[in-house]
Amino acid sequence: MLQDAKEKDKEAALNFPESADKRLRSAASSSYELGVLEMIRLNYVLAAEHFHEAADMVPRGEELTKAQYLDREGCAWKDARQFQNAQAPLEAALKIRNDLLDKDHPDTAESWNNLAQLYFALGRYAEAEHFFSRVLEINEKILGKDHLDVASACSNIAELCQAQGKHSEAERLFLRTLKIREKVLDKYDPDIANACNNLAMVYQDQRRYAEAKALYLRIIEINEKALDMDHPLVAISYNNLAGLYFVQGEYNEAEPLFLKTLKIREKYLGKDHPSVAVTCNNLAGLYQAQLKYGKAESFFLRAIKINENALGEDNLSTAESYRLLGELYYAQGKYGEAEPLLFKALKIREKVLGMAHPSTAMSCNSLAGLYKAQGRYSEAEPLLLRALEIREKVLSWNHPDIAVSCNNLAGLYKAQGRYDEAEPLMLRVLKVHENILGQDHPDVAAFCNNLAQLYQNQGRFGKAENFYLKALAINEKVLDANHPDIAATCGSLASLYKQQGKYGEAEPLFLRALGINEKILGPDHPSVAGLRSNLAELYRVQGQYGKAEPLFLKALKIKEKVMGKDHPDVAETCNNLALLYLDQGKYGKAEPLFLRALEIVENTMGKDHPDVAMICNNLAGFYQVQGKYGEAEPLFLRASEIAEKKLGPQHPNTIGFKNNLESLRKEMKMSAT
Repeated sequence: MLQDAKEKDKEAALNFPESADKRLRSAASSSYELGVLEMIRLNYVLAAEHFHEAADMVPRGEELTKAQYLDREGCAWKDARQFQNAQAPLEAALKIRNDLLDKDHPDTAESWNNLAQLYFALGRYAEAEHFFSRVLEINEKILGKDHLDVASACSNIAELCQAQGKHSEAERLFLRTLKIREKVLDKYDPDIANACNNLAMVYQDQRRYAEAKALYLRIIEINEKALDMDHPLVAISYNNLAGLYFVQGEYNEAEPLFLKTLKIREKYLGKDHPSVAVTCNNLAGLYQAQLKYGKAESFFLRAIKINENALGEDNLSTAESYRLLGELYYAQGKYGEAEPLLFKALKIREKVLGMAHPSTAMSCNSLAGLYKAQGRYSEAEPLLLRALEIREKVLSWNHPDIAVSCNNLAGLYKAQGRYDEAEPLMLRVLKVHENILGQDHPDVAAFCNNLAQLYQNQGRFGKAENFYLKALAINEKVLDANHPDIAATCGSLASLYKQQGKYGEAEPLFLRALGINEKILGPDHPSVAGLRSNLAELYRVQGQYGKAEPLFLKALKIKEKVMGKDHPDVAETCNNLALLYLDQGKYGKAEPLFLRALEIVENTMGKDHPDVAMICNNLAGFYQVQGKYGEAEPLFLRASEIAEKKLGPQHPNTIGFKNNLESLRKEMKMSAT
C-alpha cells in the first residue's frame, strides 16, 4: 500500500509541476515509512535504500527533514554492517543539523551519537569517545542527570570502554545506566533487560560468572514476562545465557538454549535471515569445542550460505563466517582448506574496516596461527607484528587483546628457539593480566603456565617449576577440583619432572590429570588421548614397556576416531609408538609407524615443517641402530637442513640433528676401517 502510494505521488510530481513539492514530500514520507517497516523486519539493506530514496525526494528548503532521512539511512547501513556506505549520510545529516540547529539541540545530539556509533564500529575509538561524551554532556544539560537518554549515553560510552578493556569504567557506567532505568521504568521493561545484559557481559569478560549468570536469568524473566515467547529479544536472552555456559565448558546446558534461540529466529525472521546465521555460528562453535566436527561444519556452511545470499560476499558477517570455518579446518589439520578462508576474511575486513581496525588484527592473528602451525614462520611473524601494532595503536595499553598479541608473538619466537625475544613478551602479558585481573585469576595461571614452558625449553628448570607451581596453586584456589585447567597444569608440571628424570614425581601428576579429563571430558577426548600418550612416554623412558604400549595404542585409537587418520596429532602418536617398538628391537612394527607419521606430516604441514625434521631424525636413528647407514644419512641431513632453514642455526633441534649427523658419519668411518 505504501509502495503504491509512493509510486503514484512520484508520477503525479512529474505530471503536475504545480503540486510537485507536495507530491514529492508525500512520496518521500511513504519511502521513509517503508524503510521503517524494513528496519522492524531487520532487513537493513532494503531499509537503507528506502531511506536514501526518501532523502533524494525531499523538496528543496526542507533540509531538516532530509537530515532525518539521511540519518536513518546511515543507521540502516551501519546495522547492515556496510560501514563504507554509512559514513556519508551520517556526516551529511550532522552537517545540516549543525548548520541549522542550536549546538545543544536533541537532534544534533542524535547525529553525534549515530556517527559515534559508526566510528566505534570502525575502531576509531578516540573520535567515538569524543562524540559520545558530547552527547552525554548535551543530554545532562537539557534533560537532567536521570533522564533515559542520559542512561543511553552512559551505556554507549560504557560499551566503548569495554571494547578497550577498561572494565572498571565500563562497569561504573553500566551500573549508572541500570540505576536510571530502574528508577524511571517498570521493572519488567525490556530496556532494563538491556542494561542488565550489558553489565552481565562486563562480568563475563572478567570471569565473574556467578554475577553474570544472575543477570542473564533476570533478563530471561523480564523478557518472558514482557514479551511474546517467540520474540527476538527473548531469543537473544537465551543466546547470551548459552554463551555463558559455553565459555565455562557447560556444553550440555548451552546446547538446548542455542537450539531454542535458533527455533525462535527461524520462526520469527525466516530460515535465511542473517540473525539465523549468527545462531548457526554459535552452535557450530559449540560443536567444534565438543569435537563434533561434522555437525560444526554443516552449521558453519549454512551460516556462510545465508550471509552470502542476504548480505553479499564482502560483508563483515560473511567474513566472520569464513574465518570461523577456516578455524575449524585449521583445528582438524585441514590447512589447505583453511588458508583461503582465513585469507578471504582478512581481505574483506581490510576493505570494509581499513588496515588498522581491531577486527583486521584478529584476522591477521588467525592467518598467522595457521602459518605457524605449518612452520611458515617468516610469513607468520609480519602478520603477528602487524596485529600487535594495530592493537597498541587503538586499544588501551592493558587491553586483553594486546596481551593476546604479545602471547602469540612470543609463541612464535618460542617455536623458533628465539627465547630471548619471547621472554619479555611473556612477562609483559603476565604483568598486564595481574594488573587487570589480580594475582589469583585463571588467566594469570594460564600465562604462568606458558612462561614456565618457555623456561623449561631453555633448561631453566628451577624457574619453570616455580611458575608451574604458581599456576597450579591459583587454579586449585579459584577453580573446581576437577577443572580441565588444573589437569593441564598438572600435565605440564609432570612433563617438567619427566625431563629432569624425576619419574616418581611425574607419574602421580600425569595420573591426576588423566583422571580429571576422563571424568570431565570423557574417555574419547583428544586431551585424554594426549595424556595417555604422555604417561606412556614416561613409562617408555623407564623401560616399562608393558605399561606403555596399551596406553599408546589407546591414544592412537582415540585420535584416529575423533580427529581422523591423517591428523598431525595422529602422526605424533605414531612416532611415539614407533620409538617404543624401536627401544624393544621390534623393527618390523616400528618402521611402518615412522613412515606413516612422516607421510601424514608431509601431506598436512608441508615437506619443510619442523615436525618433518623431527620424524626424519627419529627414522634416521632407527636405520642407524640397524647399521643401515645409507638410509640413515640422507634423513639426518634432511632433518638438519629443515631445522636450520625453519628454526635457525642456534635452535637446540638444529644443533642436535647436526650432532647426530656428525656422529653417524664418524660411525660410518669406523665401520669402514
